[in-house]
Amino acid sequence: MSMRILWRYGDDNRHPPQILARALDHLGYTGYLLAIGAGGADMWTTAAALSQHTERVKFLVAAYAGVTSPLQLASQAATLDKLSNGRLLINAILGETRIALAHGLFLEHDKRYAMAEEYWGLFRQVFEGRQTTVEGEHISARGAQLQVESVQKPHPELFFAGSSDPAITLAARQMQTYLTWGEPLDMAVEKIQRVKNEAKQFGRTLKYGIRLHLIVRDTDDEAWAETQRIYDGFDKDKIEVALKVRATSDSVGVQRTTALVKNKHLGKSAREFEIAPNLWAGYTLTGKGPGTALVGSPQTVADRLLEYYNAGIDTFILSGSPRLNEAYRVAEQVFPLLPFEVDRPVLSTRSDRSLRAILETTDLTTTT
Repeated sequence: MSMRILWRYGDDNRHPPQILARALDHLGYTGYLLAIGAGGADMWTTAAALSQHTERVKFLVAAYAGVTSPLQLASQAATLDKLSNGRLLINAILGETRIALAHGLFLEHDKRYAMAEEYWGLFRQVFEGRQTTVEGEHISARGAQLQVESVQKPHPELFFAGSSDPAITLAARQMQTYLTWGEPLDMAVEKIQRVKNEAKQFGRTLKYGIRLHLIVRDTDDEAWAETQRIYDGFDKDKIEVALKVRATSDSVGVQRTTALVKNKHLGKSAREFEIAPNLWAGYTLTGKGPGTALVGSPQTVADRLLEYYNAGIDTFILSGSPRLNEAYRVAEQVFPLLPFEVDRPVLSTRSDRSLRAILETTDLTTTT
């Protein structure tokens, strides 16, 4: 089992997106997660642009079932796959109800998953080039046929995260890689085992991944000091609002991670939110999405990642802030401690020296 390591896209207001994409390409990351929020920048356009600045890094692009037709999404995906020479991955998104409503999807939680089952089933059929007619409860099409020749066959790999029973069934039937948020190891393993058992009923096997922040410094003490600095910078007035928003979410994944900090005391010490060895849930206090970070020295963080890896998780979607600085830090200090085959361009006209010059002008002590 080989390890795959992706880095999360984001604008740190310091460098244009192509700088980070080029850095990930040179550093040998497997891919680049292009996450999306309702009304945010279009990640398909972003990936198409960044593919022209890179040579080998893959792009994990978010796609909401039901926002466009399966044929339209297949056309977008095949076009980007061709432009990038087979470097497209697809992150199948459903999200919570409030996000669905913003996209005009007026279906309650379980019905959205029933719709997604039909949607991704038709997407996969169309991507194989077959002329397809279906009459479903939620998705119908007559004579749908993809006219674009893609590089990847039968279709780009489909990633998916979801913790509810309908989500696990959808993953087992339609997806290739199942993602979990950065839960403690025992919780992540229990959920993955449920997916494995479900997939086995359909004669399928999946890959498994996890989404984590990293706070890496030369020593454990320095990493926790950085964590404390981040925690001290939280706007405490906004934490109560953020937790109330999380409490009303119908996303089971959000509910599971929120429960991890439910009885924690909002005091002076950041380590109050250490929910497992070196696993810090402080980011849960400030947002709706994944909120855990591995904290420690390169060796400590590598050891924790290896625990997940040895439990059957082979795909790691990581992030740190500032994104460019931390992408370098992780590649140079953590990669050598992992069973990760670094894949860099053999020849390139895009000199890594220019990226280094940019990095050296950035204040490493400033994080957001």
